[in-house]
Amino acid sequence: PLYDGLGLRGMEREPLYSVAVTEEHAEAELDTDCVVVENRRLTEEAWTQDVRHITLEGDFSYGCGDVARVYYKNSPVTVDRAVSVARRADATLRGDTRLRLTPRSRLRRLPRVTELGELFESWLDLTRVPRQPQLQRIASFASDQEHRDKLFEMASPQGLALFEEYAVQERR
Repeated sequence: PLYDGLGLRGMEREPLYSVAVTEEHAEAELDTDCVVVENRRLTEEAWTQDVRHITLEGDFSYGCGDVARVYYKNSPVTVDRAVSVARRADATLRGDTRLRLTPRSRLRRLPRVTELGELFESWLDLTRVPRQPQLQRIASFASDQEHRDKLFEMASPQGLALFEEYAVQERR
Protein backbone atom coordinates (compact mmCIF):
# COMPACT_ATOMS: atom_id res chain seq x y z
CA PRO A 1 0.00 0.00 0.00
CA LEU A 2 0.95 3.65 0.00
CA TYR A 3 1.69 3.29 3.70
CA ASP A 4 5.36 2.47 3.10
CA GLY A 5 6.22 3.89 6.53
CA LEU A 6 4.40 0.95 8.06
CA GLY A 7 6.60 -1.52 6.19
CA LEU A 8 3.52 -3.31 4.85
CA ARG A 9 4.49 -3.59 1.19
CA GLY A 10 3.78 -7.12 -0.01
CA MET A 11 2.15 -8.20 3.28
CA GLU A 12 -1.00 -10.23 3.08
CA ARG A 13 -3.85 -9.57 5.46
CA GLU A 14 -4.03 -11.97 8.34
CA PRO A 15 -7.45 -13.64 8.64
CA LEU A 16 -8.48 -11.99 11.90
CA TYR A 17 -12.07 -10.77 12.13
CA SER A 18 -14.70 -9.97 14.71
CA VAL A 19 -18.29 -11.10 14.16
CA ALA A 20 -21.34 -9.51 15.76
CA VAL A 21 -24.49 -11.61 15.36
CA THR A 22 -27.92 -10.23 16.23
CA GLU A 23 -30.58 -12.93 16.41
CA GLU A 24 -33.95 -12.01 14.95
CA HIS A 25 -35.71 -11.67 18.31
CA ALA A 26 -32.70 -11.20 20.59
CA GLU A 27 -32.08 -8.03 22.52
CA ALA A 28 -28.29 -8.39 22.67
CA GLU A 29 -25.50 -9.08 20.22
CA LEU A 30 -23.00 -11.91 20.33
CA ASP A 31 -19.54 -10.43 19.75
CA THR A 32 -16.77 -12.93 19.12
CA ASP A 33 -13.56 -13.36 17.15
CA CYS A 34 -13.27 -15.75 14.24
CA VAL A 35 -10.86 -16.89 11.53
CA VAL A 36 -11.42 -16.89 7.78
CA VAL A 37 -11.02 -20.49 6.57
CA GLU A 38 -12.16 -19.86 3.00
CA ASN A 39 -12.16 -16.72 0.89
CA ARG A 40 -13.02 -17.65 -2.70
CA ARG A 41 -13.87 -15.26 -5.51
CA LEU A 42 -17.19 -16.13 -7.22
CA THR A 43 -16.94 -13.69 -10.12
CA GLU A 44 -14.55 -13.91 -13.05
CA GLU A 45 -11.23 -12.13 -12.55
CA ALA A 46 -12.00 -9.71 -15.40
CA TRP A 47 -15.39 -8.77 -13.90
CA THR A 48 -15.46 -5.36 -12.17
CA GLN A 49 -17.28 -6.58 -9.07
CA ASP A 50 -15.40 -8.78 -6.62
CA VAL A 51 -18.07 -11.09 -5.14
CA ARG A 52 -16.74 -13.67 -2.68
CA HIS A 53 -17.78 -16.76 -0.75
CA ILE A 54 -16.30 -16.43 2.73
CA THR A 55 -16.36 -19.18 5.35
CA LEU A 56 -15.73 -18.16 8.96
CA GLU A 57 -14.76 -20.43 11.85
CA GLY A 58 -15.51 -19.38 15.41
CA ASP A 59 -17.73 -19.77 18.44
CA PHE A 60 -20.97 -18.45 16.92
CA SER A 61 -23.94 -19.51 14.85
CA TYR A 62 -26.73 -17.71 13.08
CA GLY A 63 -29.87 -18.66 11.23
CA CYS A 64 -32.54 -17.32 8.92
CA GLY A 65 -33.48 -13.76 9.90
CA ASP A 66 -30.29 -13.14 11.86
CA VAL A 67 -27.86 -10.43 10.83
CA ALA A 68 -24.11 -11.06 10.85
CA ARG A 69 -21.72 -8.13 10.63
CA VAL A 70 -18.08 -8.95 10.02
CA TYR A 71 -15.41 -6.48 11.10
CA TYR A 72 -11.83 -6.77 9.93
CA LYS A 73 -9.04 -6.52 12.51
CA ASN A 74 -5.46 -5.59 11.70
CA SER A 75 -2.86 -8.04 12.99
CA PRO A 76 -0.78 -7.25 16.09
CA VAL A 77 2.30 -6.88 13.85
CA THR A 78 0.52 -4.28 11.69
CA VAL A 79 -0.76 -2.43 14.77
CA ASP A 80 2.73 -2.35 16.32
CA ARG A 81 4.16 -0.94 13.08
CA ALA A 82 1.46 1.73 12.93
CA VAL A 83 2.12 2.75 16.54
CA SER A 84 5.86 2.97 15.73
CA VAL A 85 5.12 5.29 12.81
CA ALA A 86 2.88 7.44 15.03
CA ARG A 87 5.70 7.63 17.61
CA ARG A 88 7.94 9.22 14.95
CA ALA A 89 5.56 12.20 14.95
CA ASP A 90 5.04 12.20 18.73
CA ALA A 91 7.40 10.20 20.94
CA THR A 92 4.88 10.17 23.81
CA LEU A 93 2.39 8.02 21.88
CA ARG A 94 1.99 4.34 22.84
CA GLY A 95 -0.58 1.68 22.01
CA ASP A 96 -2.43 2.38 25.26
CA THR A 97 -2.49 6.19 24.76
CA ARG A 98 -6.11 7.31 25.22
CA LEU A 99 -7.54 9.41 22.40
CA ARG A 100 -10.64 11.60 22.27
CA LEU A 101 -11.92 11.63 18.68
CA THR A 102 -14.10 14.29 17.13
CA PRO A 103 -15.95 12.84 14.13
CA ARG A 104 -16.13 15.08 11.08
CA SER A 105 -18.52 12.85 9.17
CA ARG A 106 -21.56 10.82 10.13
CA LEU A 107 -20.40 8.12 7.73
CA ARG A 108 -17.63 7.09 10.13
CA ARG A 109 -18.77 5.28 13.26
CA LEU A 110 -15.59 5.86 15.23
CA PRO A 111 -15.74 5.70 19.02
CA ARG A 112 -15.53 9.03 20.85
CA VAL A 113 -12.81 7.73 23.19
CA THR A 114 -10.42 4.89 22.41
CA GLU A 115 -6.80 3.85 22.70
CA LEU A 116 -4.37 4.35 19.82
CA GLY A 117 -3.76 0.59 19.53
CA GLU A 118 -7.51 -0.13 19.45
CA LEU A 119 -7.98 2.55 16.78
CA PHE A 120 -5.29 0.91 14.62
CA GLU A 121 -6.52 -2.63 15.33
CA SER A 122 -10.27 -2.35 14.89
CA TRP A 123 -11.21 0.94 13.27
CA LEU A 124 -8.68 1.68 10.50
CA ASP A 125 -7.94 -0.68 7.61
CA LEU A 126 -4.18 -0.14 7.39
CA THR A 127 -3.47 -2.65 4.61
CA ARG A 128 -6.15 -1.68 2.08
CA VAL A 129 -5.20 0.26 -1.02
CA PRO A 130 -6.89 3.65 -0.66
CA ARG A 131 -9.40 4.77 -3.24
CA GLN A 132 -8.32 7.48 -5.64
CA PRO A 133 -10.34 10.29 -3.95
CA GLN A 134 -8.72 9.49 -0.58
CA LEU A 135 -5.26 10.21 -1.95
CA GLN A 136 -5.87 13.96 -1.85
CA ARG A 137 -6.57 13.77 1.89
CA ILE A 138 -3.55 11.52 2.43
CA ALA A 139 -1.37 13.95 0.44
CA SER A 140 -2.10 16.74 2.90
CA PHE A 141 -0.24 14.73 5.58
CA ALA A 142 2.84 13.99 3.45
CA SER A 143 5.92 15.82 4.73
CA ASP A 144 7.99 15.07 1.62
CA GLN A 145 7.07 17.46 -1.23
CA GLU A 146 7.80 14.85 -3.92
CA HIS A 147 5.47 12.33 -2.23
CA ARG A 148 2.81 15.00 -1.77
CA ASP A 149 2.97 15.98 -5.46
CA LYS A 150 2.78 12.34 -6.59
CA LEU A 151 -0.26 11.69 -4.37
CA PHE A 152 -2.04 14.79 -5.70
CA GLU A 153 -1.22 13.65 -9.24
CA MET A 154 -2.66 10.17 -8.63
CA ALA A 155 -5.77 11.73 -7.04
CA SER A 156 -6.49 13.77 -10.17
CA PRO A 157 -8.52 12.50 -13.15
CA GLN A 158 -5.35 12.76 -15.27
CA GLY A 159 -3.52 10.50 -12.79
CA LEU A 160 -5.96 7.58 -13.05
CA ALA A 161 -3.59 5.42 -15.13
CA LEU A 162 -0.72 6.07 -12.70
CA PHE A 163 -3.01 5.27 -9.75
CA GLU A 164 -4.15 2.01 -11.37
CA GLU A 165 -0.58 0.93 -12.12
CA TYR A 166 1.09 2.03 -8.89
CA ALA A 167 -1.56 1.55 -6.21
CA VAL A 168 -3.93 -1.08 -7.55
CA GLN A 169 -1.80 -3.44 -9.66
CA GLU A 170 1.43 -3.21 -7.66
CA ARG A 171 -0.34 -2.67 -4.27
CA ARG A 172 2.20 -0.09 -3.07
